[in-house]
Formats: sequence, structure tokens, C-alpha cells
Amino acid sequence: MGLNGRWRLALSLATGFVLAAGWGPGPLALASGTVYPACLSSPCPAGSLQLALPPAPLNAGVALEGQGGALLLSDDPEYITASDPLPGALYRDTVAGAFRVFYHHDNATGTGAPINVAVAVTNPGPQAVLLYERGHGQGLSPYPDVAGQSAVLGFLQTRQQVTFLAALAAGQSFYVSPQAVPPAQIGSGLEEFVALTPPAAAAAPGTLPPPLPAAAADALVAHPFSGRPRGTGTPTLPAGFTPAPVTVTTVAYTGTAPGAPAALPVLPLSPAGAKLMQNGLLSRGTFPHYDRFGNLALTVSQGVQSLAVDTSPPGYTYSNAMPGEYEVGVDAVDHGATGYDSGNYGVLYNFRAVLTNDTEPAKVPVGLLMRPTGGFGHYALQVGSQVAVSPFLSYRSYWLFDEVQLLGARTRTEIDATLPGGSYGPQALYFVPNFAPPSG
Repeated sequence: MGLNGRWRLALSLATGFVLAAGWGPGPLALASGTVYPACLSSPCPAGSLQLALPPAPLNAGVALEGQGGALLLSDDPEYITASDPLPGALYRDTVAGAFRVFYHHDNATGTGAPINVAVAVTNPGPQAVLLYERGHGQGLSPYPDVAGQSAVLGFLQTRQQVTFLAALAAGQSFYVSPQAVPPAQIGSGLEEFVALTPPAAAAAPGTLPPPLPAAAADALVAHPFSGRPRGTGTPTLPAGFTPAPVTVTTVAYTGTAPGAPAALPVLPLSPAGAKLMQNGLLSRGTFPHYDRFGNLALTVSQGVQSLAVDTSPPGYTYSNAMPGEYEVGVDAVDHGATGYDSGNYGVLYNFRAVLTNDTEPAKVPVGLLMRPTGGFGHYALQVGSQVAVSPFLSYRSYWLFDEVQLLGARTRTEIDATLPGGSYGPQALYFVPNFAPPSG
């Protein structure tokens, strides 16, 4: 995120009370939960919240497993200027099977005209390819964190839906929902796809797309914690269906979409992106897995417990990364440079929390709170099947995004988190038995 993005986030901070009231764009009218001021120094002001934390947080004991397909990160040039020749590719790589694209780009051209940002998928091989989408989120706003939250909300609400997009013949391309980004606004996207080669009999002209067998449709739906291996994102495909290689390009253009997106020149890496690369961080690249899965064991007698999600990568300042949280990616368009996706933008964390009541009461409410300890922004979290979106949050506030009732000896809940584009990590999650709102 560049300097202009920081200024816009400062503006978002100044107008946060308006957005929190539901007058802002996108999903902010759906903001749920309660926000409490954080007590950061003693004595605590009336109405503020101070949580007593254990000396050792959960991070070191929570091992994460990378699963799913490849993540393509497209966040450079974050600011598309008048000097960037359009149409142009923002990022490009060839992947197979399931993949997710995260993009976050600002129309800073100053021309007064919108630019289009889109994911283009090209079939580079001789066999037909069936392209499906399972999760689609886009956001548009002058505030980068608001655009990012809208994209995450849309993705979380649709990631269990499978939509057929196109049957691609050899060399054919498909543009997925081009987003018109007005001047001085940010287009943010979080979109997941599956590319399949169908059975040979279905490749004859006039027979595409074939009816999708129920087994193949089931294979295309994500199954968190099902116990199945999900290395490719399509573990149970029926005979004849195989993951297909496709060339994926994030494209910026004006007017009509260019006819050969896989041949477009790639826009130069920005100075900010080059500096990150020198420090082992990537602002565009391809990463092995787009999901992380982990188990949390929580007991009531331990009191408040905390988990920091998307801190800095291992070895960097303020890192408190969980084992397996970060993976090394490759920049496919900048001489194969390797590095981390700092903050794991585009990665979906799937936590299965098992809450154990080892105390006397038969009923224990457990408050689930989040504080963006690294900065501020707009966030979205999913608990079970319910998605909660926040008003504007800063490190000075706690967000009570859900409450779980522990009615017996043990209960299980699933929490999904990702860092929206334009917002700051880490997201510190707090599990608070017998949570009570602050007085005053």
C-alpha cells in the first residue's frame, strides 16, 4: 500500500463514524456486532475494554496446513498512472485446476476516464477447457479498505456456489466480470476458479459444455475440514475430468477488451514493489496454496486466549506467524523473484475451534472479538455460515463479532478470516469466556 493509500485510509479514519452509521457504500450498511474502545493505558476510561491475556498466546501451538490451489497476487502497480501504457498486463502466470486471484488496483491515471480491470483466462493447450467460478467478490471505492471489504464480503457469500463461465477452445480467452474503475477509485477483487479438461468424448464441436456429473459438481465445492486432501482443490473428480492448465492474466485497459490478453506486455514493477522485492516480499506473484487450515483447542478455565492472524512473515519485525502460515511464492513476470505475500492477502484462514467447558456452570457464553493491532481498516469474518462485516476499526478498538454459547462439555465452531485489501494486519482474535460489556 503506497503513500496515497495511507492518506486515503486517514480520510477513512476521519469519516469512520459516518460509514459505521450505515451511510457508506457497499456492505457497510450490514455492519454487525459491537465496537468497544480499547483500554491501552491505565487507568482505563469508563466504557473502555481491557482484556487480561495469558502470558503465552495461541500462535506457537497452532500449526496451519496449506491447502487448495494456487493464489495469484496482483497488487502492483497498485497505482495505475498515465505513464503506464494501456492495455497492459498487471500479472500473469499459468496454473492448473483450482486457483484464486486477489487484485487491488487504483485508477491514478488522472485522465478523468475509467479504466477496466479484469481477470482474463486463456486456454494455452490443444484440448477444450471448462472454466468454473466458485466465489466472486469485487469492491469499488475511493477508500482502499472499503473496496477490499466489499470484495471479501462478496467472496465469502458465494464461495460455496459453483457457476459455469465458459468452454474455451484452444487459444481462446474469457474475461471475467470486467470492473470499471473510475478516476481516483480502487478496484479490489477476490475470485476463485476451477479449470477442467472434460472427457475426450465431450471435446467434439457442438458438445460443450457437457452436463456436469453430480460427482464433478461435488468436487468443485470446497469442503472445509472434511478430511479429504485438497491439494488441487478438486480431489474427487470422476473419471475423464482432469485439472486443466490455463494462463491467467489480470488486465488493465480502456474501451474494448484486448483480444489476446496472454500476449499483452506486462506493466513495469513500481519502485515500491521493487523495494519490497529487495526485502524478500512480493507485491505480485504466485503462491502454492490459497487456504490455511488449523485447529484451536480452547478451555474455559484458561480465561482469555488470543490468536494473531496475518502478522509479518517469519524473520521480519513484529512477526508472530503460526507454523505453516506463510509460503514462499514466485513472481512469474519479474525474473522469477521469490518472497512472501506480507499479510497473506488473498489467503483464507479456516479455523476449527473446539471449546471445552472444564468449569462448573452448565452454560458459558464465549465472546469472539477482533482488534486490528497493526493499524486500521474495514474487516469481514465468517463464523459458521454467518458473515459479519465491521464498521471502521482501529487498533484502539475491539469488535465483538459473535458470541458462542457453550451449553455442554464441548462445542465446535468454525471461523474463517482473510485480510481485506487496503486494511492492515494483524487481526488479533480473542476468545473471552463469560464476556461482559464494559461498564460506564
